[in-house]
Amino acid sequence: MTTIYHYHPTTSEYRNETTASLDPLEKKPMIPAHATTKKPPATKENEAAIFENDSWQIVPDYRGVEYWLPDGSVYEILELSQELPPEALSEKPAPTAEELAAIEEQERQAAIKKQKLDGVEFDGVMCSATFRDQSGLLAAMQWVKAGGSTVFIFENDNKLEITPANIEAFYSVWAPFRAGFFK
Repeated sequence: MTTIYHYHPTTSEYRNETTASLDPLEKKPMIPAHATTKKPPATKENEAAIFENDSWQIVPDYRGVEYWLPDGSVYEILELSQELPPEALSEKPAPTAEELAAIEEQERQAAIKKQKLDGVEFDGVMCSATFRDQSGLLAAMQWVKAGGSTVFIFENDNKLEITPANIEAFYSVWAPFRAGFFK
């Protein structure tokens, strides 16, 4: 019985071993394409045996390994024989002071935006205080000061009826809240 070792037709990577069938006429082992009788060498982690130039060679095999470069860019090795660059990191690098400052600023801006959308309470209604609310309220206030009433829909989708009777009380609560964002 002759053992044969199969390798991938494209990458030449060792796949498996089988026993060769005998040619019924010549009584010799039949060796199919992409196979050899030469035994591949043992490999370790991150190694693969490939059959090239009629012999087995061991090549690096980091396929599927993800790595980072010091600049924070991430890569994945997809092919045999590709080695990790010398500067490769196994974990995402810690953010720089500038990146941390940018993250903190984004978080601060997100908190302010949330606070504006949450709003301030007036007559049991949470009244948001965004730029859109401010613009809309300026127009609504002209109408109410002229004697009209309106139901104002805030950006947080809450509604408040603004009338000549409550406009001053509303504005005395809402305006300082909105102004608190301008520091």
